Amino acid sequence: MTKDLRPGCTRLDDATLEAVSGGGKGAALLFRDIGRIIGRLFRSGEKVVSTATRQIDRTDRKIDAIHDQVSQRAGTHTS
Repeated sequence: MTKDLRPGCTRLDDATLEAVSGGGKGAALLFRDIGRIIGRLFRSGEKVVSTATRQIDRTDRKIDAIHDQVSQRAGTHTS
């Protein structure tokens, strides 16, 4: 059974994989699984980067607050 890919379709079902691969469904399924793994890795990486960015921003704000306190105590506050 063959099936045309719809525009914007990102998931491949078994019938589509078989049609695309010319019957070599095993290799097509392997590539589909590899694609899913790569997708998960990218999503995990995005979460790690997002968390790290938030922590860096939070630390930067703390450093700015400490700097402001030190400047005020020294009488050199210029904000």
